[in-house]
Amino acid sequence: MLYAASDGRPLPIDFTGWDLQGAKAYLSKTRTKLGTVDKKAVKACKPGSVVAVNPHTPKTVMAGDTVDLTLCAD
Repeated sequence: MLYAASDGRPLPIDFTGWDLQGAKAYLSKTRTKLGTVDKKAVKACKPGSVVAVNPHTPKTVMAGDTVDLTLCAD
């Protein structure tokens, strides 16, 4: 995810491998909203960890925007 910081600079944030609670906490810090949370079967990932984010780079996310997460299925 590419987040537009308050000074206008893009800040890349890689949620890959984060657990849902950690991702939620960071979304809260960036004042973005958690949207849909889906699960997807992906090889060699830790169940419950983030495997995808939407919108993803190069789209820039700003405070107030909604971010969808896809987690590794159990």
